[in-house]
Amino acid sequence: MMGKTTKGNITVDVRDMTLYSSDKDIFGKSNCDHKCAIEWPPLKASADAKTNGDWTITTRDDKSNMWAYKGHAL
Repeated sequence: MMGKTTKGNITVDVRDMTLYSSDKDIFGKSNCDHKCAIEWPPLKASADAKTNGDWTITTRDDKSNMWAYKGHAL
């Protein structure tokens, strides 16, 4: 979802928490594992989640699914 701030629009989850992507990621893949994923938890996608427009699902190295927006893992 998109949230609004005084600085402009941001991507947020259903709890209105800001979602981030990393410059270290490559298109369609997260490079945030282990300690990084503890500090910056991925936005996990359920097994029955369906992609929708710019919102897609990418598989992490641990085989879990996470959401991506415009190809950027969140």
